[in-house]
Amino acid sequence: MRLNLRVRRYDLELLGERSREISYGKIAHQALYFLPPLPRDYQRKELSQAVKLALKRALALFDPRFREDFWETEKRLSKILTKALLLKEVRSYFEEGVEVFKEIEVHDQKGKLHRIDRLVITSHGPVVIEYKLGGRRRSHEKQVSLYQEILRSIFGKRPKGFLFYLEEPAFLDIDHLKQRALL
Repeated sequence: MRLNLRVRRYDLELLGERSREISYGKIAHQALYFLPPLPRDYQRKELSQAVKLALKRALALFDPRFREDFWETEKRLSKILTKALLLKEVRSYFEEGVEVFKEIEVHDQKGKLHRIDRLVITSHGPVVIEYKLGGRRRSHEKQVSLYQEILRSIFGKRPKGFLFYLEEPAFLDIDHLKQRALL
C-alpha cells in the first residue's frame, strides 16, 4: 500500500506558525502606518525611538492572544524596521515635508478594492511603495504593477513603483527587477 501525504498551507495555521508569520507582517504594516514623518537626515537614535512608539501603537490594537509575545515581537520588529528605514534609498519617502497617503484604497476597473501601502506624491510624480516582510515573490511585482496601472488612470502617467523588503532589507524599483530572479 502506497501512502500519499500532502502538506497544506492551513496546517501551519493550526499549529499557529502561519498565523504568527501573518501577524508579524500585519504589525509591521500597522507600525509603518503609525510612523510619523521623520526629521530630515534622521539618525538611528531618533528613528529607533519613532519606530518603537509606532510599534507600541500597532501592538496595542492587535489581537490580545498575540500579546503574550509582546516584548519579543516589539524587539524583533524594531530591529527589522529600524535597519530597513536606514537604507539611503528610502529616506526621502519617509522624511518630513513629503506628501504621503498611507494604506490608501483604490478600485481597479472591475471594481475590486486594493490597498496601497504607501503612495508618495513627489515633484516628479506619484510613487507606489509596497511593504513586504517575507521573501521575494513574483506576485509582489505583479501587485505593484497593478497598482501602477490603476494610478495611471488617475494621474495620467504611470507612477514609479517600489517593493520595500523589510527583512533583507531591500528597496527595489520594479522596473529594474527583471535583472534579479524572484520566486
